[in-house]
Amino acid sequence: MLLQTTSIRPGGAVILAVDDNPDVRITAVKNLKSPRISGVGGDCANRALEELDRGTRIDLLFTDIIMPGGINGNELAKLARIKRPGLKVLYTSGFPGTQIGGTVEIETDAPLLNKPYRRNELAKLVADVLDAA
Repeated sequence: MLLQTTSIRPGGAVILAVDDNPDVRITAVKNLKSPRISGVGGDCANRALEELDRGTRIDLLFTDIIMPGGINGNELAKLARIKRPGLKVLYTSGFPGTQIGGTVEIETDAPLLNKPYRRNELAKLVADVLDAA
């Protein structure tokens, strides 16, 4: 399923996919790739923040919530939005709900894609988040 969205700029959309599991990250970037979408991968929050500091165009942060390295996905989103106000964020997790393992909470209305997910579920939610005002 190709990503169908109305808000992708003429130059396409760039999604920063952050997950400490390389198989999950590589698969997500591969599944997001289309003629109008490109993906950049990061294995931890610090690498994602470095990518943002480089000035790379990022339209959507797709991040796992539970990650090693001292910065979880929710904290990453907050730090990323300081660098890029208005950055759209889509969370993913192997734990259901907005309270993940009793340790990390995300905003109640935050888009969350539970693992495991199918390619079409990823494409639809990414399109929905990109299209959101």
